[in-house]
Amino acid sequence: DPGVLEEYDSCSLDHLALYFTLIKMLYLMQGIPVSGRHGAPSSALCGLVGAMEPSRRRSKVPLHQTSVRNEHAYYCCATQLLATYQMEGTGWSENQVNWAQLRALKERKPIYICGDSHTLPLAWQVV
Repeated sequence: DPGVLEEYDSCSLDHLALYFTLIKMLYLMQGIPVSGRHGAPSSALCGLVGAMEPSRRRSKVPLHQTSVRNEHAYYCCATQLLATYQMEGTGWSENQVNWAQLRALKERKPIYICGDSHTLPLAWQVV
């Protein structure tokens, strides 16, 4: 029943943390060219987010108050950024980033930014 809230034990929280981290890594890797693709969120990433959301929302205890708060924060940031994209034919299409323009900028020197989840919005973006 989707309306029933669950109190996750530490093992379940660890499993959630693994999936949250996987989603974060897939989001961060989306800007790495693989088989000619560059920039668009993969269907695997979008599918995994869709599969995780019901479990995330079912937590009786807010996840930011648990041992997986950091992984949850990165997950939330990545999924909120994914919401800015939409891929044609699947309900998602690009509406913020012109990836052709981004590739044209490859002659310019990149700026590398390191930080916590607060810098995630800068990943694969033209600043």
